Amino acid sequence: MGCITDCYSAVVSRNYIYLPSWELRHRTGWSGQYGSHTSNPRAEDFNVVFHSLLGSAMNTIYSYANAEGHGDIEWIGTVGATIRSGEGDSRTCKSGCHSNGNALDITAIEFENISFDMNVSWRSSQSLAQQRGYLAIWAGLRIFCTNVLSNTYDSYHENHFHVDNDGKGLAVPPAIRKDAKTDTTLVQTACNLLNGANLVIDGDWRTATTKAFNDLLRALGMDCLSPKTNYWHARTFLILLMRHGFASESAGGYTYPYCD
Repeated sequence: MGCITDCYSAVVSRNYIYLPSWELRHRTGWSGQYGSHTSNPRAEDFNVVFHSLLGSAMNTIYSYANAEGHGDIEWIGTVGATIRSGEGDSRTCKSGCHSNGNALDITAIEFENISFDMNVSWRSSQSLAQQRGYLAIWAGLRIFCTNVLSNTYDSYHENHFHVDNDGKGLAVPPAIRKDAKTDTTLVQTACNLLNGANLVIDGDWRTATTKAFNDLLRALGMDCLSPKTNYWHARTFLILLMRHGFASESAGGYTYPYCD
């Protein structure tokens, strides 16, 4: 089934991200709130540059998760890059950035020693380790991709991460954007989960978010850096969010060592 339209570079068909053993398994149903996924991988058509960016993101997520004892990635759950979840006639093409292979919807990541389900892990009923792990995956994806739509974006994305790069395959992702709901809610969530802030997660960057963000930067030893204006500073910020998230530690467990 062909879905790719208006593609700016070569297309690859892949049933994995980065390593062939990191299989893409499609969510086909539910077991309570948890997704039920296929036991075998299924290929999707990707823009070749975007698939490479996803590979970099997943390898980075793996590296920091593995450093905290979570083990290898066993599989990655999805509801599609170009094709919607389902079999037979229900396999229909997706729209937007998906239509040219420049987006992926991620539903779960199964590590050897821990599982994260994107419909469940963020919920307040879950352990702090699960909520912080969800944040870590969110931050890891954002390092390489412009947009990561999460449970905080709208009700449609409560059960998966939508990841895209605005169709700009060679562009360096932007620094943290105050005017982007996806970035603002990431910062607000991090301030709450890692530094004890009590922000409303609404995507509106007001005075309270600025104060909580600055408090978080100080706790991370980053108060001499500017993640809102410099991508490489933003990258440092996102890596520190990942390290704390996968370790389930409050801010300050890991710090940037060069701000005095």
